[in-house]
Amino acid sequence: MPETADPSNSKERILIARNTPVALVIGGAGFLGSHLVEELLKKNLQVLVVDDLSSGFKQYLTDATKNKNFHFFVENAGDFNLELPRLDYLFIVAEGGWDLTNILELAEKHHSKIVFVSSIELYNKDSASGLEWFKTGERKIAQFAADHNLNARVVRLATIYGPRMHFRNEDGLIELIKATLLGELQKHSLTQQFSTRAIFVGEAVSLIIKSMFAGSTALKIFDGAMSEPIQLTEIKQVLLDPVWYENRGFKPTELPPWNTPNLEKTIKTLNWQPDASIVKYLKSTLSYFKEAEVPIAQMTTSKPTHKISLWVDEEGPKAKEGSPLEIKEDRPIKSYGWGKQLIWVGLLILIFYALFYPFISVGVGVLNYKNRLVTASQALEKGDYETSISLVEAAQESIQSASFLISSVQVARSNGWFGEQFGLADDLIKSAQLVAEGTKEAARGAKSLYQILKIILGQDKAELADNLAGAQLQLAGADDHFSQAQAILGSDSFKKRLPAILQGRVRNLQDRLDYGQKLTGKASGIASLISSLTTANTKKSYLVVLQDQSELRPTGGLIVGLTKLDFIGGQLKTFSVLNPQDLDKKLTATVEPPRELKLDLGLKTWNLANANWEGDFPTSARQVIWFFNQETGQKIDGVAGLDVLTLKEILQVTGPVKIADSSEITSDNLIAQALSGSQYNFYSALLTGVFNKLLTPQDLNWPGVLTVMDRSLTNKNMTLYLDDTKLLSLLITQGWAGVLPRPAITKGVLKDFLATMEANLGGNKANYFVSQNRQLQTTIGSSGEIEQKLTIDYKNDSQNEVYPAGVYKNNLRFYLPFGVKVNSLYWGSEDILKLASNFSDYGRSGLSATITLAPQETKSLVINYVLPHKLEFGEKGAKYQLSLVKQSGVNYQLKWKLNYPINFQLVGEQGSAGQQETTLEMKSDQTLSATFIK
Repeated sequence: MPETADPSNSKERILIARNTPVALVIGGAGFLGSHLVEELLKKNLQVLVVDDLSSGFKQYLTDATKNKNFHFFVENAGDFNLELPRLDYLFIVAEGGWDLTNILELAEKHHSKIVFVSSIELYNKDSASGLEWFKTGERKIAQFAADHNLNARVVRLATIYGPRMHFRNEDGLIELIKATLLGELQKHSLTQQFSTRAIFVGEAVSLIIKSMFAGSTALKIFDGAMSEPIQLTEIKQVLLDPVWYENRGFKPTELPPWNTPNLEKTIKTLNWQPDASIVKYLKSTLSYFKEAEVPIAQMTTSKPTHKISLWVDEEGPKAKEGSPLEIKEDRPIKSYGWGKQLIWVGLLILIFYALFYPFISVGVGVLNYKNRLVTASQALEKGDYETSISLVEAAQESIQSASFLISSVQVARSNGWFGEQFGLADDLIKSAQLVAEGTKEAARGAKSLYQILKIILGQDKAELADNLAGAQLQLAGADDHFSQAQAILGSDSFKKRLPAILQGRVRNLQDRLDYGQKLTGKASGIASLISSLTTANTKKSYLVVLQDQSELRPTGGLIVGLTKLDFIGGQLKTFSVLNPQDLDKKLTATVEPPRELKLDLGLKTWNLANANWEGDFPTSARQVIWFFNQETGQKIDGVAGLDVLTLKEILQVTGPVKIADSSEITSDNLIAQALSGSQYNFYSALLTGVFNKLLTPQDLNWPGVLTVMDRSLTNKNMTLYLDDTKLLSLLITQGWAGVLPRPAITKGVLKDFLATMEANLGGNKANYFVSQNRQLQTTIGSSGEIEQKLTIDYKNDSQNEVYPAGVYKNNLRFYLPFGVKVNSLYWGSEDILKLASNFSDYGRSGLSATITLAPQETKSLVINYVLPHKLEFGEKGAKYQLSLVKQSGVNYQLKWKLNYPINFQLVGEQGSAGQQETTLEMKSDQTLSATFIK
């Protein structure tokens, strides 16, 4: 790479105008600094750059040198000493390793405004060890600014990418870009990380400049990161085929917001919002490196010492015939005479049915493709990995038979007959092959994860790292196969060519694809978690919290048992079962309890058993950790909450467990035994027996246990929290964290929200006897106004008020869209709205009321409210989306009735005009959508 920027300190003197503001950029020859320099020059500032080129390049400043206002000094910033007539702005964007004192004294002399660019990873205590210079620098600048009355601020940035980027950062996005440039993306395995908050360099520069020039920014910290992270798997797919995704208008899957302490303030104060145009930015980055002379391998470590051309095809990736990279106009299917139509249909039926039905040459009695994959999936769910793999391989034989059938009519193809039909047949076979191969890789990955579990529990002496790497490669391969199949089946050209007679069969194939993608997503999430949790040879401790849903609390139930698991280097070393009632006796401080716990349960101090008072599980989990630490002095890195129903299902798999008093507890007598004595002592003894059995390798059906845990996570009978922001984001995305979702705005969509949280404040087990069903009526008016009517029908089957039965004293909280207007709240025939309390939390408007349901009583609660926003029509109509959050530990049936004006046409409607109905079994969160046109 030619050295084109001549340093100003090689000249005898430089000219600095006194009437034009001067900006000094430390580290201006680096990746971020050079982009900052270019933007400052556009603002007609005089820009001085100091850089010792330890990680920067003169070439990055080639364009800047053409500007008369630019001056460049090759020098260590700690030694920089130049008499300047003025210095208005000081930007410190260097990577560190030098003394700030000299530069700060220069800023003091000229009363300069200062921006210090630091790292957002300082918020992560596990990642901050390599960032001591930035941590110390922030403190030094803050103290210096306070002592000398200087105007200074700090900008903490996430990973940055774009033209001129280096590859020293460990962010998954950086690894994907690097793999793309090296031609290794297909075989690149996504490890440890699940998502990224990286921002494009232009967005970072915009933030830095705004923080300097906006008012009221002194002595503040600003954060630069994506508020909603992007899945790395989606970025990988974009990089595999950027043209196709750009043409389709790629939008990343909406993930839960991942705010850092100062991000929300940054967005509001500076009116800065990072642009999520990931496809455009990735193309810009790749285009730059195609023409660069910087080898990627050297950009990973330090500046290059000699010229090497990057081995990337100048014309970009070659498009294969029919691939998504090839942009072709859709052509109408030619019209044939009846004879040719019959041949066309017959040919397709023969070819496609070979995938699903026994072909004589394959042998009588061979299962069809579809049933083999279904049976393989069932075997996989039971943990019979070998059977699952063999069934998939048998399904692949059916595909080979179909390929043979096509080759037998090769003469027709070579003569150009039925070209489009043969093309469709090729696509069908290819997608079926991809689905089968993906399913096989997913089964192998699941088998490897089972092996890893045994290693973690000390039941297998194999090498953890090798097995984990193998599992990740297998799951990455499965994901690639499924993604390629989805690209075929989801393409418009494929759908247009598909005759109606085959649509049902393709739906079956799509079902298998959806199942495989879901399975792979879960397994990959688990692999990423294990990888992150087992990399360091450190001690990690986790709490398993048992919640009794017969005495409801917002996250599932009263905490009746605790198990502490201690891991070292990823392997379980010890476990201990703890009685929460005994632990609470060790709490010396008095903690003011929530108002309802104080008034209705008579608690004088808040405690561990009732720490899960918030319906947002991460919030309650952090409260559990706090109480546990106060009562034991021990550090906890994560919490798993599970209810008694999950424990009952585990007992169905493990068989009976003997507890301390020699009682034998089974899934059938568990509830009766729990209700008959001291619940805390009983559950402590039971947890000890269950964990002893789980950790005994002989004859334990671990696949069955894993199936129970998977079902419990899906149905929110089990929720997880980790005290690591990145890993928590992964849990949230998988739907395992029990998060109360925060509001998210999607252009063109009116988003509605409904969550209810119940808590039993009667000091009994009334929830064991109480059942409920719900009806929700959504009415859309002619002007787009939306009114909701929720009815909850309760029935208390308690025979009397003798414990464990009794009155159901229910503190019920509603979480609704912010700004909603509640018109009425009836409990039976009484409007209790005036007795209810309003609150605002998690970005929602809330309403809290306490109701009582006597034994043998049936009663309904009805709430009416109006949304703050109306449904508005655009060019593509109007879309309404309702998110329903299910409380852990509560199951019910919900009937949803949607009423709308008859001049609104519901896209895809199948019911009566102006009305639609559906019934949901609320075992998990649900999202309902309706799109209208006029």
